[in-house]
Amino acid sequence: MARERIYLCAYFPEWSVQVTRRRLLHKTSKHKGSEHKNDKQLSCPVLLSGSGADELTVRRCCQLAARRGVRIGMPLPMAKAMAPGAHVEPFDPERDWRALHTLATWCLRFSPLVALDEALSSARTAGLLSEVGPLHYGLTLDLTGTERLHGDLRAFASSFHSLMGGAARVAVAP
Repeated sequence: MARERIYLCAYFPEWSVQVTRRRLLHKTSKHKGSEHKNDKQLSCPVLLSGSGADELTVRRCCQLAARRGVRIGMPLPMAKAMAPGAHVEPFDPERDWRALHTLATWCLRFSPLVALDEALSSARTAGLLSEVGPLHYGLTLDLTGTERLHGDLRAFASSFHSLMGGAARVAVAP
């Protein structure tokens, strides 16, 4: 009888914002003189912009900006008015994909089979990464047969969530 496959799925709802904040944090550690400015950037709202039909629009935003009413697709000037002091920079989906791919490679220590979201991979192949919504920034790890390495899979999912700094939504299921 075939064994039922078990998967861990991790979804990163703010992946682009997390990559941006991590890059800012890295810049802070490299340039000691700019600590104050980058500390402010780490605690302020983050808006990632891109070209819309006729104007710059919000392509991604952090939860703080969303709580202030900012939404994806909103004109950037309106978003900046709703989230004063926000750190704004261009949305770079290729950088985000590379970071997620790096994370997937790192996750090979937990499972020999790790995959990026299919829609994200297909969009990259087609050169359409900027068209993919934030729901597709995720990983799937095939945990079938790894119970003896990881023990209880629910506990492993909890540990994985902690390893991701609480930034991932994690589920284990057949």
